[in-house]
Amino acid sequence: MKNVSKLILSTVLVVSAFTSCKKEEDGNNNGGGNQVNVTQVQNALIVEPTATWCGPCGTYGRPATELAIDGNPKAVAIYAHLKAPASDYPSQLGQDLAVIYGAANATGTSYSIPKIAVGNSITGAYTDLNYTANILKGWINTLTAKTSNANTKIEASISGNTLNVKTNTKFFADGQDSFTYKIAIYVTEDNIAGRQYMSASGSYQNITHNHVSRLCLSSTVVGDELVSGKPSNGQVISKDFSGSIDAAWKKENLTVIAVIWRQKGNSLVFENVDKIDL
Repeated sequence: MKNVSKLILSTVLVVSAFTSCKKEEDGNNNGGGNQVNVTQVQNALIVEPTATWCGPCGTYGRPATELAIDGNPKAVAIYAHLKAPASDYPSQLGQDLAVIYGAANATGTSYSIPKIAVGNSITGAYTDLNYTANILKGWINTLTAKTSNANTKIEASISGNTLNVKTNTKFFADGQDSFTYKIAIYVTEDNIAGRQYMSASGSYQNITHNHVSRLCLSSTVVGDELVSGKPSNGQVISKDFSGSIDAAWKKENLTVIAVIWRQKGNSLVFENVDKIDL
């Protein structure tokens, strides 16, 4: 049995780059032309540090997470595949997110997976999939029932292997003086056919991997500064990001995710998340 906990996330600062065809967000934030139309909606970020060699991840972690997020448009998921010890889909983004959530250290000499986080709440994976899924659903429902204090509209375009992202973040309430508000941009990929080790069978099985961590487009995994101090109600802050994507990745299966964090010293608090499918 695994412990369920709430945490204030410790931060790591790691630089990584990435890129991507013109598409304006068709999810929660729709707008035309130069008009900035950011919808006041609260979404939930689900992060599961994982690896293809991890049997419990394949048998108990991923299936429980899929049950929890299935059919919920407000649930934005990332499977943070470790870079060390290397998953079949290793990424610096996956390793950095695992470090943030206490699931691994930076070098991979220490790790404990699967762990599944919703915002700042985290649990291990129980052998009863429905039990784990219900924990996650409860956290997702609690989080998404809150009034959003800030959200982001995302636009993305791909030119060759370069991904360009523009974000407009709007605050719907005055912020807190003691925090620095940041925005982090992540890229994930869906529909990857590959293997996954399963504890139940003691062997690898072929599955479809979704929400696979690929790249961090912001300068660090915890994001670039939006405002230090107290943002004001109605304030809109624009940011531009760009980077290179791997030619082997299928562009039509990529998703750009924008996460708003609040940071104070070494404490990191989840604020909101939105996404756009390319």
